[in-house]
Amino acid sequence: MTDRAQVIDDELAKARALPTTQRVFASQPKTFAEETRRREAGVIAFPDTPGRLAPLVPLIVSRASGCRIYDLDDNELVDLHMGYWTQILGHAPPVVVEAVKREIERGTIVGVNELEIRLGEYLLAHVACAELVCLTVTGTSAIMHALKAARAHRGRRRIAKLANAFHGHDNDVAMDLPEFQPGVPASDDTLVLSGSPEIFDVIRANADSLAGILVEPAPPVRDPKPFYDLAFFKELRRLTAELGIVLIFDEVLRGFRARFGGTLDDDGVIPDIACFGKIIGGGLPLAAVVGRRAVLEAGRSSGNPARDGGRVPLLGTYSGNRVACAAGLAQLEYIEQHQATLYPYLRDKAAWLGAEIAAHATEHALPITTAVMVGGMVMIKPTSGPVGPMHPVILLQTYLREQGCYFGGGPIQISAAHQPADLERVSSAVRAAMAAIAKDI
Repeated sequence: MTDRAQVIDDELAKARALPTTQRVFASQPKTFAEETRRREAGVIAFPDTPGRLAPLVPLIVSRASGCRIYDLDDNELVDLHMGYWTQILGHAPPVVVEAVKREIERGTIVGVNELEIRLGEYLLAHVACAELVCLTVTGTSAIMHALKAARAHRGRRRIAKLANAFHGHDNDVAMDLPEFQPGVPASDDTLVLSGSPEIFDVIRANADSLAGILVEPAPPVRDPKPFYDLAFFKELRRLTAELGIVLIFDEVLRGFRARFGGTLDDDGVIPDIACFGKIIGGGLPLAAVVGRRAVLEAGRSSGNPARDGGRVPLLGTYSGNRVACAAGLAQLEYIEQHQATLYPYLRDKAAWLGAEIAAHATEHALPITTAVMVGGMVMIKPTSGPVGPMHPVILLQTYLREQGCYFGGGPIQISAAHQPADLERVSSAVRAAMAAIAKDI
């Protein structure tokens, strides 16, 4: 065992023994019993993901509605996670629930169906780069398909991505992330670009070997850099167009969240391919690859196998599932109709809550700050480390549970269901939790 591993073990024991942790444990006996049963049964779930600190206190959700979730013990929590950032309208919004009810009895997986066509047409009409569209199931599979299409179009194998940027768990894009490396084969097919202004020189030097460059069209969640601004993305678009390299935007997290359509569509930065997920499924598994005809044509049959040399199948059994398409269409159409009020609300409330949390951290002298992200999201970040189980930014997850809020450690998502009174409650909960942390550490 490494010294760092022992330090974390010691901190875990100390954090679990804290009175607040013990009270949260005591408040959910049914949840804790079910979590024990899950582990003994051998069911691997998201909390088991290697490379991250496991939650001190398990959470198993029995139901969710609006901005609230309820555990198996019927404890009510204001949700700040919102279904892995998919639920921009809140949990079980009526417009989505009714759409799913209408379609579930008409079949689920039936091959190509009219809702798949309707959703595809909808994306083609509302995303600037979209001339062809391919539906898939997850953000990871959308990225995988995009890379295949870029390679087939360009006739080259190599893909470039920014260091420490997360684009799902396909081997090509996870190879530089420490938590994935034990299961990912070594490969020269991915060029990892360091986060520095010299990135453009590196791209130019490697242009002949590159099929495409994959980026998130906003500062990345894991490793934000101050120079990833609009000018950066405009220069990246100019350079890739000059060199003939396929520019791929990962819009899985931010697409239709920051504004209707692609994140940078209104700024005139149009990629060759864009990958969407999360919000476009209305809470059901659905994702999409959209892009220029010249590039995505590589993923479509000509109808004659003898003429399909250089093309690549873009497949998936559950791609275009009619129930998921119904949910996605209902959510997107609602967002479109309410975008004039929805997006400003999310931005304003995120800015307000981010400032509140930062002020509470300053008040209690805790090494925590915030960053307000595109699309009504707030990052709670440590200002000093190392970050272990006894760091305030980690303890906050458990201490907020006692105050009636669920914070999973990732970006806080504000949804349309979070009313001002809910956010006031969150702010008060953060302040009380931070006061308790300051006292206990």
